[in-house]
Formats: sequence, C-alpha cells, structure tokens
Amino acid sequence: MHWIRRSIGSKPASCHEELENEASVRLLEAGTPTASGQYTKCSYQSCMYCLLSVALLFFCFVFSWVQYFPRSNHLKIQPPYKAAERYGTDSCDVLFVQTTDSLHLSPLTSCAIESAARTYKGKRVCLYMKGWDEKLKNTTAVSALDVLKSLSNVKLLPLNPVSVFRDTPLEQWYQSVNPEQETYWPHVQSDAFRYALLWQNGGIYMDTDVISFKPIPEANFLGFESTTAINGAVLGSKDHHPFLDACMKDFVTNYEGSAWGHQGPLLLTRVLQRLCNFTEWDPDKDLMCTSQKFIIFKSSRLYPIPYYNWKLFYNTSDNLSIFSDSYATHVWNQMNQWDENEKRRMKVGDRSLLENIFKHRCQLTYAKLYTWS
Repeated sequence: MHWIRRSIGSKPASCHEELENEASVRLLEAGTPTASGQYTKCSYQSCMYCLLSVALLFFCFVFSWVQYFPRSNHLKIQPPYKAAERYGTDSCDVLFVQTTDSLHLSPLTSCAIESAARTYKGKRVCLYMKGWDEKLKNTTAVSALDVLKSLSNVKLLPLNPVSVFRDTPLEQWYQSVNPEQETYWPHVQSDAFRYALLWQNGGIYMDTDVISFKPIPEANFLGFESTTAINGAVLGSKDHHPFLDACMKDFVTNYEGSAWGHQGPLLLTRVLQRLCNFTEWDPDKDLMCTSQKFIIFKSSRLYPIPYYNWKLFYNTSDNLSIFSDSYATHVWNQMNQWDENEKRRMKVGDRSLLENIFKHRCQLTYAKLYTWS
C-alpha cells in the first residue's frame, strides 16, 4: 500500500522512494545555502513538512519490519512454563525398572522382559537399571543380561533419578527424602519412577514380575486388582497425561512411605475415585473413566490370579487356559519374598504352572535355567 503519489496517473513509486523524494523537496524549500555557507531560516510550514516526512519514513520502516518478522525463523516464542523433557534419547514403548544398584536379574525378571519383547514385536522394550553403565554392554557375566541382549528389540538403559524427576512434581520430594529412613524405599522409588517416566515419555510400564501374553490394545489403562483396589503393576498412558500429573501431586501431598502400597495401588485408587466420579465399581467389568479417558480393565485382564492365591503359580498345573482372557499376569513375587516359612522357587521339571508359562512365553530364559547364576 502506498500513501504518497507523484501525480494523478503517474507510476507509483515504492514507499521508501516516495518518502526520500518528498523529503528532498521539503529540505530545498526549507532553506538554501548563502554565499557564506549558512542556510536561510526555514518557515514554520516547511519545518512541519520535514517532520511529517521523517515520521512517515519511520512508520514505513516499522510496517515493513513487522510484516517480515513473523516469517523469520531466527526467533521463536517460548511457552511461559518449562515442560518436562523426555528422559533420555531412546523411545521406549514398554518399560521396566530395576531400582537397586545390582546387575543381577532373577529368572522371573528375565522372563517378564523376554515375554514383553515377544508380545510387542516391532516395539522397543526398555529395562532401566540404576546399576547399568554403557561400559558393561559387552559383559557376559550375568545370564539374564546375556539373554536380554540377544533380543533385538530390548534395550538396557541407565536410570538416573535426578534426570527422571527433573521438572516434575516429584523433583522436590526426591531432593528432600532420606532413603535410610524409608521402610519400603525400593518400592516407593518404583512407584515414583513409573509415574515420572510415563509422564515424560508415555508407553506401558510393567513390574519385573509381570509376564505378557498378548498386546494391550489401549493406550491409557489400569487394572482392577480386587473389589476394593486398582493396581499399577501394569500401567499405560500417553505422555503428559493429566491423570499422571494428578498422581505425582498426590504422591507428594499425601506421602506416607512407611505404609505399604500407599504410594502405589492405594494412590491410584484414591486419585481415580476422586477424578472419575464412578457410579459403579465392579472388578468383573471393564470400566471407563470418561473424564480422564482411562480404562480400568477387569481383574482377569491383568491379575487373573489374585494376590492371595499367589501360590497357585507354584502348584503342579499345565492349564494355561485360565489366561485366555488375559493380556498379562502378575506373579506377585513380593508375596513370595515375604513368606519366610513357605518361600517357593520354580525348578526345571517341577511341572508347575509357572514352569509351563516359562516354556511358552520365555523360551530363551527357560533354556538358561540350567546354568542360571
């Protein structure tokens, strides 16, 4: 658009040309040099013309700059907050967490990860380990690691708590907590890690005693553990989901590390009940939390054998049909660890239900059981 024309019908000049020509005319009218080199005094009208020309020239420059600036790639508008960045550079579809510094993995942990790798073919399955170092990637000293490294879609990654919790509601909690005073520190850490990792990266989190049977078709999900509680041993979510944000905030606000399950199943149960306003609560049905777009699977989907019947895994049985409606099963290894009087251990040839699961879902791990260290 041009604000100045030379004359009616003449060819329009550019904005800058018109202003320069107009300014030259006004300067000549304002005064000419005398023989002594001094200028004659400008009239009031001529001075006003000069000021107007300069003002128009400045306006034209600003207008041109504003028109160009939005198309410039040199500067970008930043959001008014700092969102949590993805943890690490690897994209993980299914993730497990080892919260101790040990590199030792039990046969059950190896089977859990192998079964996930077989179930989610073409997906990246990651094991985050606090004791892992890339310098150890060529080690063959640990049988489980040898098995997992042979699976093309399994990735072993270091677990750095400071990086995981950075820019999340859990950051301040981790900086202030004293692990030596915590009763269930490995388990509380595990709860915190799953919320933060899924918040940052999204995907499916699984405990290291969960064995997979078939792919879970939903992105945002949990599962009924019993008639009164929801469990997070298997938990799926898209990244930066508001439900996970609510879980992390509740984790800090209502923290009770000395109470078993308070930061895990009990937290998930109370947050869902608060956000979802359920009109029914039936562990025999899949339940949808509409406000959070989360599905709570009926108990048979992820916990077909309830925790109080955990010994069934070690009883003689080849009846895998009990898992026909299941995406995975939780083996409840912690219950076994607590039972000092009747601690069970699967052995090759014991024909237990767990051995039959190993044979079908983690053949590489099962083959290594003879030489497991």
